[in-house]
Amino acid sequence: MERRIQIASVVMTALLLFSTVFAAVTAQRFVKAAHTVDELDQLKHESYLLADEFRQSGDDLTRLARTFALTGQGRFEEQYHQVLAIRNGDQPRPADYHHIYWDFVAAGMEVSPGTKAARSLTLLMKDKGFTEVELAKLEEAALVAERVVAMDIEAMNAVRGYYRDPQGNYTLRDAPNRQLARRLLHSDAYHEEKARSLLPLDEFYKLMEDRLDGAVAQARATEGQAAGQQAMALSVMGLTSLAVGVFLLVFCIRPLSKLTIAMRELADGAAETQIPYQESRTEFGVLARQINDYKAASDKIAEMGEAEKLRKREVIAQRESALALQAQVDEAVGLALDGDFSSRINIDAQDPSAGKIADRVNTLMDRLDAATAELVEALNALGSGDVERRLSLAGGGRFRELEHTGETARQRLGELIGLMSENAENERANSARMQAQKEQSDRLQVEIDEMIAQAQDGAFDKRIAIPGCDDSTARIADGMNRLIEGYDHTIEELIAQFTALGQGDLTRELGLEARGRFGELQHTADRTRQLLIALIASVHDSAEQVHDSVNRLRVDATTVSGSMQNQAASIEQTSAAATEMTKAIKDNAVSLTDASELANAVDHSAIGGAETVASVVAAVEEIKSRSDKIADIVSIIENISFQTNLLALNATVEAARAGEAGRGFAVVASEVRNLSLRASDAATDIAGLINATTQSVDHGVVLAHEAGTALTTISDDMAKLREKIESVSTSGRDQAMTFHEVELAISEISKATQTSAASAERSAELSDALVDTATTLRETLAQFQRPPSVQAAA
Repeated sequence: MERRIQIASVVMTALLLFSTVFAAVTAQRFVKAAHTVDELDQLKHESYLLADEFRQSGDDLTRLARTFALTGQGRFEEQYHQVLAIRNGDQPRPADYHHIYWDFVAAGMEVSPGTKAARSLTLLMKDKGFTEVELAKLEEAALVAERVVAMDIEAMNAVRGYYRDPQGNYTLRDAPNRQLARRLLHSDAYHEEKARSLLPLDEFYKLMEDRLDGAVAQARATEGQAAGQQAMALSVMGLTSLAVGVFLLVFCIRPLSKLTIAMRELADGAAETQIPYQESRTEFGVLARQINDYKAASDKIAEMGEAEKLRKREVIAQRESALALQAQVDEAVGLALDGDFSSRINIDAQDPSAGKIADRVNTLMDRLDAATAELVEALNALGSGDVERRLSLAGGGRFRELEHTGETARQRLGELIGLMSENAENERANSARMQAQKEQSDRLQVEIDEMIAQAQDGAFDKRIAIPGCDDSTARIADGMNRLIEGYDHTIEELIAQFTALGQGDLTRELGLEARGRFGELQHTADRTRQLLIALIASVHDSAEQVHDSVNRLRVDATTVSGSMQNQAASIEQTSAAATEMTKAIKDNAVSLTDASELANAVDHSAIGGAETVASVVAAVEEIKSRSDKIADIVSIIENISFQTNLLALNATVEAARAGEAGRGFAVVASEVRNLSLRASDAATDIAGLINATTQSVDHGVVLAHEAGTALTTISDDMAKLREKIESVSTSGRDQAMTFHEVELAISEISKATQTSAASAERSAELSDALVDTATTLRETLAQFQRPPSVQAAA
């Protein structure tokens, strides 16, 4: 029996299902492409805002510089530097900075409140995906714009009365010159430099527009392609639905209607009625041929005439059977048109032809019902996701073709569903892994935040421990632990080093690994310690020399005192030479006066030596203070480096997520830039402090030279004092030779001699004080512990 209608029904259903799935897939692609186009349009808008901000900032700088040159008001100069600071990332960016801002500020109007993180315009452009070629053009424009800024600064300094020295610094003061400022800011050279700075910017605009327009065009082409595919899918689905409708109308409803009309005409006795679709190879062709057989049998009965009257009852029975058959066929066809194949024909078996037709119709209905039920079950199984359910149809011909086509469609759908199932399983597995990674990342974030908080409070004993984590998280945690342990060890070494310096121990060396910044720090600390050792050794040697010189001075003063006593004894024997004695006594008095002045000079030199030693001590204290500041700045660098590594970790996690979550990478990159700038500033501070420490040590060396100079002066004064004392001694001998001639002036000479003795005693006392001072200096320097090699050399 033919099954072409049943096979065609299965094929149409499979085509309709395929077109529906294809339409859903193309619709998803179209939505994704449209979203990409929207994102590119937004990126293009934000890129234009950033590019326009660079140009607008240049115009704002020119306007503010000219306004300051005309008015001399400091707020315009302050606004000028704020524009530069915001563009370079040295100052937080105002909220809604792309709106009108500096014109409102210059007029004293309110602007949008709130600020964003400090971030340079170049880094913001890198975040938005600007290419290296575009950024190179922007840097070229910035370099040329620096010359314009230099002219602006020169003009503003001229308004304040500052002018450049030969080194290019604005240190020379003179009368303010606003006329010069106006000439600089309105000169042809200024406009030429301004135009040169805009040439690379104009090329930058063209490169940016070409890149963004190309990306948008490509995205729109993808969107158009997806739209075309979606339209094709919808067209296929519509054509399939139309084909199903045409198939039902042409191959099911129309044959049933025509066969029903023919059977009604036969039932009404129209023997000339032609039965349609007898040549059809479908199920309706079988039915039409059976009806035609019935019609032929009826015609034969009608041709029997009177001779066949005996069979009239049979004819009547056949007619009644035909009517009954017609009614039941009409009912069966009507139900079949509604999709119900459960109706069967039940007639009297007295008419073999009608019974045969009824059997054929029932067999047809059974086949149609079975095929339809089997097809429904197969489609329901496919709808439930059961691609293992096979389509099993009895018979051959079209039913076999339908069964083969259904099996092919089932296998392809099975492959498609298997692929989709596998993708879903992979997606769920990836989602589970991403969730686990996110939980580990969140926990790692909490641990790192706690570690940062404790490190900012000066506590470095926190360690990260995440049991059961993956290898990457474990490596990150281990790296963070090693980093904090390294910084903790560095801080302990610095504290121990500066504690030893505070206690005068110069033998202890800083135990750090000689790598990177730690190596520089250890080198600087060792160099400072060596300079201190050399300085203290030099001062110690000078103190020893002062002590020896003062001892010799004390011996000489004692000798002078004894000479004065001998001179007093000799005066009693020289009374004869009164005139010459008087002259000698005058010379002696002058010499003793000079000796007193020289003693005062020695005293002043000793005081200068004491002040010099005090300055040396102050310089050492200054070195210690600078070292303390170095320790603080190292702590800052530690915290900044720690946070930079943390943000780099977050950036890696965000970048791995892709999709919408990938936008978080821009925020993390911004934080990494800020922390890098802070680290750079801290490194600059360290360099400044190290330079200051070096200057302090140099100052200590200068003071040491001054101490040596003072000691040299003391030595020279002592030599002169000895010469004067020898002159006094000579005068005493002359007085002894002429003592008999100056008997009348013995009393005056005696007084002069007593005065000389008192001066000599005072010189001895001053020498004792200098010895005490030198001893105290030696004891103070002895408190410093120096390396054995340095002590042995001393």
